[in-house]
Amino acid sequence: MSIAARPKVAPYRPAPSHRLPQCIGLAPQGQGTGSTQLAAQLSPRDETHFSAAGLAKTARAARLPLYLIGPSSTTIAADGPALKVQRVGQAPKRYPLSRIARIIAGPRVEWRTSALAACQHEGLPIVFLGPTGVPSGWLQPARCKTSRLNGVIEEIVSRPDWRGYYDCWLRSTRMKMLQAWRCDRHAQASPVVESDFREMVRCHVYRFASEVLSFPSAALHSAALTAYALQTLQRAGLKPQYWGDHGKALDLADDLARLLGLDLHLEMHGLGAAMHGDAAAMLHFLHQFNDRLDRHRLDLLGSLHQCFKSTLEAWR
Repeated sequence: MSIAARPKVAPYRPAPSHRLPQCIGLAPQGQGTGSTQLAAQLSPRDETHFSAAGLAKTARAARLPLYLIGPSSTTIAADGPALKVQRVGQAPKRYPLSRIARIIAGPRVEWRTSALAACQHEGLPIVFLGPTGVPSGWLQPARCKTSRLNGVIEEIVSRPDWRGYYDCWLRSTRMKMLQAWRCDRHAQASPVVESDFREMVRCHVYRFASEVLSFPSAALHSAALTAYALQTLQRAGLKPQYWGDHGKALDLADDLARLLGLDLHLEMHGLGAAMHGDAAAMLHFLHQFNDRLDRHRLDLLGSLHQCFKSTLEAWR
C-alpha cells in the first residue's frame, strides 16, 4: 500500500456561519463561492464605534494574526493606536495594533509609511504575498534585545564548516518528528505501514523541499507559518537570517516555518487537499493548533541551542 492509496477523507468544510476564532482580517474573496470569511471574534471598528475606551478593553485580549487578502485594492494607514483599512467602495475599518500579532498582506495592498512605521514600532512582522500568493518578502522590526542563542549562532556561522552541522541538525529534527508521529499513530491503534514510513523518511528527511505541502491553499498556509516564525524569532531575540562564512546564509525564519509546516502536515496524516477544501478552512486548521505550535517552536529553538552549544564546547 502506497501513501497515495490511503483512504480518502471527506473535505473539511466549515458551516457558512463559521468564524475563525484565532485570526482576524479581510475575506480572501475570489477563491471560490465556498470560501469562508476570515473574520474573528474581534470585529474591526468603524467611524462611530472606535474609541479609546474600546482600545483599553481590547488591549487586555490576546493578539491575533491579521490577514489582508482579497482582489480589491486596499490602502493601509495608521490612525492613532490602530491600523485603518480602506477598501474600494467600502467604509474604513480599524484594527487596534494592541490586538494584532502579525500581518499577512496580499499583492493588492498599498501601505502608507505611517502604517509600516506603526507596525514596526509595535513589533509586528509583515509577510508580503506575490501575485501567485507565494510569500515574496517580509518586513521584520529591529531587534531590541538579543539572546544567548543569537550569540551562539553568530559564532557557529563564522566557521567554514558550519553548514554541515546545521544541515545535520535539520535532518535529525525532521527524523525525530517522523518517529514521534509514528509512535503516536501506533498508540492510537493506527500503525503506519513500514513501506509508507520509509517513503516518508525519503521525502521529508533526505529530499525535503518547499513543496512538502501540496494543496490549493498551500501558499497562504506557508505565508501564515512564515509570519508566525518571524514573530517567534523577534520575541526570542534572534535574526530571521544569519550570514556566515563565504557569504552563506542561515535562513532561520524559513527553516523554522518549514519545520512547523511539516509538523502540521503529519497531523493531517499526509492527506493534504483531501482533508481541507479552501483557504479559510486551512487557516482554521492552522489556528486550531496554535498551542501546539507554541510548544513545538520552543522545543525547536531549545534543540538548536543545545546542538550548537555542544558543538562549540567540543571545538574549544
